[in-house]
Amino acid sequence: MWKHFQKGEQQMHARVVTGHYHPDKENELDQVAKETSSSRQSLPGFKHFIGLVDPQTKEFLTIMLWETEQHAQDTHSEHQKTMASIKHHLTGDEKTKLYEVRYFE
Repeated sequence: MWKHFQKGEQQMHARVVTGHYHPDKENELDQVAKETSSSRQSLPGFKHFIGLVDPQTKEFLTIMLWETEQHAQDTHSEHQKTMASIKHHLTGDEKTKLYEVRYFE
């Protein structure tokens, strides 16, 4: 179902994380992604988790969708803990940004 969120309407939000990982840590990151997705499913407002990787450049991008901005903000400390726990798997700092979801299907 196509959804276009109008201005003023309660909008879903997405936490997007990008970064690069050590080539020998891919299996560990896969496990963390699976655990993170599983643990977030029981939280209020959780909608979807998507993880993307470029195996050649070792770049990753994750998208976690939340029903509202407040739901996303309520999980910020858990997100920070997760990122701290995988810091040694990354090659540099990750970038995290919160977006409004304008279109969803």
